[in-house]
Amino acid sequence: MDPRTSVVDTVMNRESILLESVPTDLFVGGRWRGASDGGTLNVADPATGTTLSTIASATADDARAAMDAAADAFPTWSRTPARQRGEILRRAFDLLTERADDFALLMTLEMGKPLAESRGEVKYGGEFLRWFSEEAARIRGAYGANPEGTGRTIVSQHAVGPCYLITPWNFPLAMATRKIAPALAGWVHRRHQAGLAHPAHHARLRRVAGGGRGAGGSRERADHGIVR
Repeated sequence: MDPRTSVVDTVMNRESILLESVPTDLFVGGRWRGASDGGTLNVADPATGTTLSTIASATADDARAAMDAAADAFPTWSRTPARQRGEILRRAFDLLTERADDFALLMTLEMGKPLAESRGEVKYGGEFLRWFSEEAARIRGAYGANPEGTGRTIVSQHAVGPCYLITPWNFPLAMATRKIAPALAGWVHRRHQAGLAHPAHHARLRRVAGGGRGAGGSRERADHGIVR
């Protein structure tokens, strides 16, 4: 057998195993489920045009359900101690680092980025998780005299509500962790909508990070009064 053929077969087998491990449903309210209307979306390999995976295609109703789930989880999460929030983010960083090669390969498969650049993005994106895991315990207020000298001013930090986070297609991991990590470090629960070019990648990211009760994605933003 040609050694090159063996290498190609090994690579293709690894790709198949990786793609089979990626969730294909929406993560809403703490569980994976299909789209409310049963719709699906094909994720194509930009290099060959072949279908890599078929995943749930969220609707506006699914988006609203995700925001409702985030709103329901917000009171509990907002009372979570800073140290615990930081430890959760650090765990996400550690898991991402352990599976860096899988994330890089998945990114390359579904969006066409060279593998070396994908590996760089995993490292770069992971640092947001590590940075904000350390910053979570450093959220402080302030105390001092007011400008008029007639009293004292006290400033304290409080969560204001869930965030609706939208990320672009070209940096699917780094732009997600850049927004998710500070939101979670600062008590805020989030609903994340990824660009349609990389839905499978974000499904795996949610699995590794443990997800959030409101995590999800859709083509249409749902209006929700509690979103900040």
